Amino acid sequence: MSIRARVFGGFGLTLLLTVAVAVIGWHTLTGFARRVDTANAAQMLAGEIGDLALATDRALKSDDGRRDEALRAAIGRVRASAGTFSGRLADDPASAAAAAGIGTALDGFEAAVKAFGTQKAEKRALQDRHAALIADLQMTVSGIGTAQERQLTEAGKALERALADQKTAGNTGVVVAFAIRSALEMQVLQVSFLAGNGDDGRLEMQSKVNSVAVLLRRLGAMTSLEAVEPALTALEAYRDKLDEPMGPGGRAERQEELAPLFGGLIVGLRQIEQAQNNAQTAAQVSLRQQQDRVASGTSLLIASGKAIAAAKEAQMQEQRLILAREADAAQALDAAADALTNQAETILYGDIDAEAQKVLRALSEKVRGFKDSIPEIVKANEAQGAILADLDRRSAALVSAAQGIGAGELAQLAAERHRALWLLAGGVALACAIGAALALMIGRGITRPIDQLSGAMRALAGGDLATEVPAQGRRDEIGAMAGTVRVFREALVAKDEADRASAQEAAAKAERAARLDAVTRSFEANVVAMTETLAEAAAGMEATARTMTQAAETTNGRSTEVAGAAEQTLANVQMVAAASEELSVSIGGIAAQVAQSSDIARTAVDQARRTDETVQRLVKSADQIGDIVALISSIASQTNLLALNATIEAARAGEAGRGFAVVAAEVKDLASQTSRATAEIAQQIGHIQETTSGVVQAIREISGVIEQMSEIAGGVAGAVDQQGSATQEIARNVQHAAQGTQAVTTGIVAVQREAGSTGAAAAEVLGAADRLGRYAADLEREVAEFLKGVKAA
Repeated sequence: MSIRARVFGGFGLTLLLTVAVAVIGWHTLTGFARRVDTANAAQMLAGEIGDLALATDRALKSDDGRRDEALRAAIGRVRASAGTFSGRLADDPASAAAAAGIGTALDGFEAAVKAFGTQKAEKRALQDRHAALIADLQMTVSGIGTAQERQLTEAGKALERALADQKTAGNTGVVVAFAIRSALEMQVLQVSFLAGNGDDGRLEMQSKVNSVAVLLRRLGAMTSLEAVEPALTALEAYRDKLDEPMGPGGRAERQEELAPLFGGLIVGLRQIEQAQNNAQTAAQVSLRQQQDRVASGTSLLIASGKAIAAAKEAQMQEQRLILAREADAAQALDAAADALTNQAETILYGDIDAEAQKVLRALSEKVRGFKDSIPEIVKANEAQGAILADLDRRSAALVSAAQGIGAGELAQLAAERHRALWLLAGGVALACAIGAALALMIGRGITRPIDQLSGAMRALAGGDLATEVPAQGRRDEIGAMAGTVRVFREALVAKDEADRASAQEAAAKAERAARLDAVTRSFEANVVAMTETLAEAAAGMEATARTMTQAAETTNGRSTEVAGAAEQTLANVQMVAAASEELSVSIGGIAAQVAQSSDIARTAVDQARRTDETVQRLVKSADQIGDIVALISSIASQTNLLALNATIEAARAGEAGRGFAVVAAEVKDLASQTSRATAEIAQQIGHIQETTSGVVQAIREISGVIEQMSEIAGGVAGAVDQQGSATQEIARNVQHAAQGTQAVTTGIVAVQREAGSTGAAAAEVLGAADRLGRYAADLEREVAEFLKGVKAA
């Protein structure tokens, strides 16, 4: 059999085995893929159930309608996933039954969710009604509060008017009292004058009559002219009678004539006093009414604020009870409802209009109904708690069922994978074994004769023409190749014999020419390289010598210049060192002066502070004296008032109180003098306080300026110290610079000497480089002549 037939037969059989293994693998992988899809569906169902549990938790804990929609969508996705999963389990009744159980459990779960939603909707409706009630209550209470604010504003203005009326009535009462006292003093002077005390008594009496007239006109301006008209008429009649010449009866007759006129004056004054007392009483009554009105309005306004706060608290606690279902929220909501009811009743029994009272009473009844509905909310919360517990159990059952189905599918998937792996491994192993056997059999039948033929060809290529060609008797492709190799061997034997003859003749000629050419080329290359190197070295030496000569000349000139500059620098540095020492001494003196100035400034600051403390004590003493002066002035005012009352009482006592009246007048004069003296003392004390305040301010400003001077002196002292240190450092550095300059001068002189020596050596090197260049040119010329002769031969 030919090689082609054997190779095609082996590859055909291998291809059949590969197709068989592929069919087995495709069938196995198809079943595995179906199982993978089923397992993915189970895992997707488990994930959807987990999402359902999360959506349930979010929806049941919130009033957001979007979360309710998300819960319904999650239920729909779980139902669809369960249906899809059941459709994939036609060959697995147990898993199909489990999937159907999930659908049944999902129905119960959805019913529980709907029941919870019903409870939540009822609580939401109740909360909306309560929110509307609280909003109405807040609006009503806010309106009452706004009305109370307006009433309080009006009551405040009325209270201000009542206070002003009371103040006016009090001032009018004081003027009336002064008028009555002056009239009584006028009567005392009348009695004294008519008793024969001379013209001085008449003048005093006329002055007192004028004082009473002035007081009456002032009362007319403060009240009305009609009220003081009777008293003014009686006073004018009294004055006219007093100015008339006396009759035959003399002073006694005039006393009898003046008595009824004075009585009419006193009656008019008493009428004014009574009217003023009535006005003052009315002002006090109005003031009390306005105060009561303000207090009532304030109480209602406070109750309104508390009612609004209680309404907000009730709303917040109801939200806690309805949404969060917290256990303590019911008690807190009940307490908030009680507080709201109490504040509403407080407002209800206050001073409000009938319409607001009617609305508030209706709202209070609704608030009581609101309180009565709290147990319903608690029961609804308990029902929702039971539903939540049921939902938790159902969610757990759904998750557990999904996990069980997923675990079963994963187990079946693992078994399917194990079976597929074994089938694929067995098919591949069988195909590999059969293929290996065929390859070994075919390969050995081909490679063994080819290896023998290849060995013969390698021997022929290596020159072994005696090698025998194998496999010449085979009737396949290898036998044909062996015949071709045999013809090649015979051609190689003939060529080898011809080559030997021609090679011997040409070898002798080529050997001599090759040796001569190699020697000539080597000599030429070596000599040319050496002459080029020698010429480059000579040129380099010449350039270096010229450079050294120029550098030596430049160094010599520069060293001379630098030596002169170094000597001048040395002299300047020595002068700077001396000046630095003098500057250091001067700075030391300045530092001592600045330190002394700083000590004096600190002493001045201490003195200014002690002076400030002394003046402060003086100010306190002046204030105490001012308090004492105020006390003395108050005592003098009280003494004056007591003296006036004593004069009035003495006038009422008649002739028996005459001596007491004189003493009271002296006391009154003494009190007036004391008042004037205390006023002057208070004025002087005020001047002293102003002066001492100015002195305190000036001392403080001086103290601040001195402290600034002290700080500036301290800063200057520090700067002087730093300058002294810097100057000493400069002196030390200048001394070092002088020493370095001296060393530089010495070194430059040495450099100058060495530069001269370098210049001489550079001249010698320049001469040698010139001679070396001429020798290299001669050598190159001689070598060229030699090579020309060798090549010509």
